[in-house]
Amino acid sequence: MGVRYRRGVALREVRGGEVVLCAGAIGSPHLLLRSGVGPAAHLRNFGVPLVHDAPGVGSALQDHPIVVLADACRAPITANRIADRPASLAQALVGRGPLSAPLPGAGGFLRTDPAAPEPDVQLHFVAGWAEDAHDYRGKPEEDGYVLAPLLLRPTSRGSVRLASTHPEEPPAIDPGFLDTPEDLAVMVRGYRAARAILDAAPFAPYRGRPLRPRTRLEDEAAIVDYLRRNVETTYHPTCSVRMGGTDAPLDPELRVRGVEGLRVVDASVMPSLIGGNTNVPTAMIAGKAATLL
Repeated sequence: MGVRYRRGVALREVRGGEVVLCAGAIGSPHLLLRSGVGPAAHLRNFGVPLVHDAPGVGSALQDHPIVVLADACRAPITANRIADRPASLAQALVGRGPLSAPLPGAGGFLRTDPAAPEPDVQLHFVAGWAEDAHDYRGKPEEDGYVLAPLLLRPTSRGSVRLASTHPEEPPAIDPGFLDTPEDLAVMVRGYRAARAILDAAPFAPYRGRPLRPRTRLEDEAAIVDYLRRNVETTYHPTCSVRMGGTDAPLDPELRVRGVEGLRVVDASVMPSLIGGNTNVPTAMIAGKAATLL
């Protein structure tokens, strides 16, 4: 088993007894597919020589979909205004003051269905807002704050597939967000719960006009349309090279079935997405892998 890589214009190869692949839930299946480990028909379509027919590689991607609700703030207290204050910037340099607080600054877990045995939505509150929730460089002039519901336990599954065999080309990613009626129903309830919190009395002194969406949505069809147009990743991709039963690409010791001397150790190995953040479970997977090795 070994690794072939390019350094400058030179193509090099390193061989060893075992290779541990830790490229993440997008990178790991992409590398396996390009190396000939994956669904045979898919690899054949791209002219990749088949090493092992593993239909589960890249076939069960899961992530936490999230959607942003934002209101304008009538008081100049959110990050949009604070970021311009010299005193706030000076405090942040030494790890103090409002700009040193993490984003999101508050959150919680809730059951949108009282009959559910456990929380199905996580909330993120941010004392600031931007037109693009993932890019705060283009700071809007208007103060605002965000409450974003996140689907904790999706039943939908997406995929990671080849878009090209060129090593510098990204894969084709389909997150599969809200592909099942169950996921859509929970997110509709999560949207309504977040809107009810933003409309609660404690926000009254600060609440301005709605920013995202631009109007208060009550009709379920309008909420569904907003969700489908605006749901996005929380950067929690998992499960794309899952371990588990005989139909999974990995055995319970993280070894790639059908390939000698190859293990995968990252969030892609999870059989299903956990109901919360993925950083600590990924560290636990790494710790367990260390003992196996």
